[in-house]
Amino acid sequence: MRKISLFLLSCVAFVTFSCTTVTRIESEPSGAKVYLDGAYIGTTPLTQKLSNFAGKEYVLTVIKDGYQIYRAGVEREVKTGPVVGGVVTSILTLGILGWVPFVYCYGPKENQLIILYEKPENSDGAEAE
Repeated sequence: MRKISLFLLSCVAFVTFSCTTVTRIESEPSGAKVYLDGAYIGTTPLTQKLSNFAGKEYVLTVIKDGYQIYRAGVEREVKTGPVVGGVVTSILTLGILGWVPFVYCYGPKENQLIILYEKPENSDGAEAE
Protein backbone atom coordinates (compact mmCIF):
# COMPACT_ATOMS: atom_id res chain seq x y z
CA MET A 1 0.00 0.00 0.00
CA ARG A 2 2.88 2.36 0.83
CA LYS A 3 4.42 1.80 -2.63
CA ILE A 4 1.18 2.71 -4.39
CA SER A 5 0.72 5.82 -2.20
CA LEU A 6 4.24 7.03 -3.00
CA PHE A 7 3.66 6.38 -6.70
CA LEU A 8 0.41 8.36 -6.67
CA LEU A 9 2.08 11.19 -4.77
CA SER A 10 4.89 11.37 -7.36
CA CYS A 11 2.33 11.45 -10.19
CA VAL A 12 0.40 14.29 -8.53
CA ALA A 13 3.63 16.24 -7.96
CA PHE A 14 4.64 15.74 -11.61
CA VAL A 15 1.31 16.97 -12.98
CA THR A 16 1.07 19.88 -10.55
CA PHE A 17 4.59 21.32 -10.59
CA SER A 18 6.48 20.36 -13.73
CA CYS A 19 4.10 20.63 -16.68
CA THR A 20 4.73 24.02 -18.27
CA THR A 21 5.84 25.16 -21.70
CA VAL A 22 7.60 28.41 -22.57
CA THR A 23 5.68 29.47 -25.67
CA ARG A 24 6.86 32.03 -28.24
CA ILE A 25 4.02 34.08 -29.71
CA GLU A 26 4.74 35.85 -33.00
CA SER A 27 2.56 37.71 -35.47
CA GLU A 28 2.90 38.72 -39.08
CA PRO A 29 3.18 41.70 -39.07
CA SER A 30 4.90 42.01 -35.69
CA GLY A 31 4.14 44.66 -33.06
CA ALA A 32 0.59 43.47 -32.32
CA LYS A 33 -0.91 43.64 -28.81
CA VAL A 34 -1.43 40.21 -27.24
CA TYR A 35 -4.06 39.30 -24.65
CA LEU A 36 -4.17 35.91 -22.93
CA ASP A 37 -7.57 35.09 -21.42
CA GLY A 38 -8.40 38.79 -21.63
CA ALA A 39 -5.26 40.02 -19.82
CA TYR A 40 -2.68 42.07 -21.73
CA ILE A 41 0.72 40.27 -21.79
CA GLY A 42 2.74 42.37 -24.28
CA THR A 43 3.43 42.92 -27.97
CA THR A 44 4.70 40.42 -30.51
CA PRO A 45 7.13 38.80 -30.58
CA LEU A 46 7.05 37.63 -26.95
CA THR A 47 7.44 34.52 -24.81
CA GLN A 48 4.98 33.35 -22.17
CA LYS A 49 5.05 30.43 -19.73
CA LEU A 50 1.87 28.35 -20.16
CA SER A 51 0.55 25.35 -18.25
CA ASN A 52 0.40 21.92 -19.89
CA PHE A 53 -2.35 20.87 -17.48
CA ALA A 54 -4.90 18.93 -19.54
CA GLY A 55 -7.90 20.91 -18.26
CA LYS A 56 -6.39 24.33 -19.01
CA GLU A 57 -7.48 26.07 -22.22
CA TYR A 58 -6.19 29.52 -23.18
CA VAL A 59 -7.84 32.13 -25.40
CA LEU A 60 -5.39 34.26 -27.37
CA THR A 61 -6.44 37.66 -28.74
CA VAL A 62 -4.08 39.57 -31.05
CA ILE A 63 -4.83 43.17 -32.07
CA LYS A 64 -3.06 45.55 -34.44
CA ASP A 65 -4.42 48.79 -35.92
CA GLY A 66 -5.55 48.33 -39.52
CA TYR A 67 -5.86 44.52 -39.15
CA GLN A 68 -8.67 42.17 -38.26
CA ILE A 69 -8.76 41.01 -34.64
CA TYR A 70 -7.50 37.46 -34.17
CA ARG A 71 -9.16 35.46 -31.39
CA ALA A 72 -8.72 31.71 -30.94
CA GLY A 73 -7.52 29.04 -28.56
CA VAL A 74 -3.79 28.49 -28.16
CA GLU A 75 -2.66 25.64 -30.44
CA ARG A 76 -1.91 22.50 -28.44
CA GLU A 77 -0.04 19.25 -29.06
CA VAL A 78 0.64 15.93 -27.37
CA LYS A 79 4.17 15.77 -25.95
CA THR A 80 6.17 13.86 -23.39
CA GLY A 81 6.51 15.44 -19.98
CA PRO A 82 9.44 17.69 -19.08
CA VAL A 83 12.77 15.86 -18.72
CA VAL A 84 13.25 16.62 -15.03
CA GLY A 85 9.72 15.66 -14.02
CA GLY A 86 9.81 12.56 -16.23
CA VAL A 87 13.16 11.42 -14.82
CA VAL A 88 12.08 11.94 -11.20
CA THR A 89 8.80 10.11 -11.79
CA SER A 90 10.59 7.28 -13.62
CA ILE A 91 13.20 6.84 -10.88
CA LEU A 92 10.57 6.81 -8.15
CA THR A 93 8.32 4.33 -9.94
CA LEU A 94 11.21 2.13 -11.09
CA GLY A 95 12.25 1.62 -7.48
CA ILE A 96 8.69 1.19 -6.23
CA LEU A 97 6.84 -0.73 -8.90
CA GLY A 98 9.64 -2.07 -11.09
CA TRP A 99 8.52 -0.41 -14.33
CA VAL A 100 8.95 2.94 -16.03
CA PRO A 101 5.75 4.74 -17.13
CA PHE A 102 5.46 6.93 -20.19
CA VAL A 103 4.24 10.34 -19.11
CA TYR A 104 2.55 12.56 -21.70
CA CYS A 105 1.17 16.08 -21.55
CA TYR A 106 -1.29 17.79 -23.86
CA GLY A 107 0.03 21.31 -23.80
CA PRO A 108 0.61 24.45 -25.82
CA LYS A 109 2.87 24.30 -28.87
CA GLU A 110 6.20 26.04 -28.27
CA ASN A 111 5.69 28.37 -31.27
CA GLN A 112 2.47 30.20 -32.03
CA LEU A 113 2.50 32.14 -35.32
CA ILE A 114 -0.48 34.40 -35.90
CA ILE A 115 -1.08 35.75 -39.42
CA LEU A 116 -3.06 39.00 -39.28
CA TYR A 117 -5.19 40.07 -42.24
CA GLU A 118 -5.84 43.68 -43.20
CA LYS A 119 -9.32 45.02 -42.51
CA PRO A 120 -11.39 45.07 -45.70
CA GLU A 121 -12.46 48.45 -47.08
CA ASN A 122 -16.09 49.44 -47.71
CA SER A 123 -17.11 50.50 -51.19
CA ASP A 124 -16.68 54.17 -50.11
CA GLY A 125 -13.00 53.54 -49.24
CA ALA A 126 -13.44 53.47 -45.45
CA GLU A 127 -12.31 50.52 -43.38
CA ALA A 128 -15.06 48.12 -42.31
CA GLU A 129 -15.64 47.74 -38.58
